[in-house]
Amino acid sequence: MFGDRRNISTGVRPGGGAIAGLCAVVLVIVWLMSTGPATSGEFGHPPPDAGQIGRVMAVGITRYWIHETAAVARGVALRDTSGRALGPKVTPRSFCHGANEGTMRVKSATVTRTFNIEDMGLAPQTDCAPYFREILAARPGYIRIIRKMERTSFLRTAAPFGLGARGQWLVPYRSIAVDPRFVAANTLVFLPSVRGRRLRGADGGFFRHDGYFLAVDTGTDIKGARIDLFQGRDWPNAADTLDDLQDRAQPMWIIRNPALRRQLRRLHAPAS
Repeated sequence: MFGDRRNISTGVRPGGGAIAGLCAVVLVIVWLMSTGPATSGEFGHPPPDAGQIGRVMAVGITRYWIHETAAVARGVALRDTSGRALGPKVTPRSFCHGANEGTMRVKSATVTRTFNIEDMGLAPQTDCAPYFREILAARPGYIRIIRKMERTSFLRTAAPFGLGARGQWLVPYRSIAVDPRFVAANTLVFLPSVRGRRLRGADGGFFRHDGYFLAVDTGTDIKGARIDLFQGRDWPNAADTLDDLQDRAQPMWIIRNPALRRQLRRLHAPAS
């Protein structure tokens, strides 16, 4: 999905069967409480107890990540809202995918810099439709969003993985994009189907997730009961991903844990 953010996808529509399945939430809580920590350290928080669980819902899940590319001598310039070139040029494909993901990391001969979507008010910079043929085949109306994508302006950021909708730093496997009309900004959520998953982190190492995320981002294509989970980097053909969660709606719990919420908010706060 793009614009305010993120990974364009046909997505998943939560169905009645998944919602009905939430009736088993008490059994899931009992199971979670009987398990040990998901992992040690940063992702080692215990599961929520029954008193910390607020609203329970079913959501469709997609994923997004930073687009990584190399600068080229001839290509599309990254520009700010005034049209001023920010320095590097990238291929048309990278421009479009960077606009799609919301954040782009560009490596040149001497330096690597991170750029974040700022707005979409420039004149069209390139034609992005050829790079999203599969999505357009399924959703012809998506051409309207792609035409906005082509008008993207960027800003340079010190955040290694880019910025969320309110300027907070995105954190791999902690940040999610939501529809703010459905889930309020900075809400702490728990995904039971993610807890205990062995995942590949942004540094290439592996860990087991504890299931907690913070709503710090939004997205043009993130509407209603759908979330976009930020994984940091794209790992092609990696076995340790969350691909299977996109096949059907998943339970999500709103969590009332002020101390953990503050801890995750600090992770997303810009460095001083």
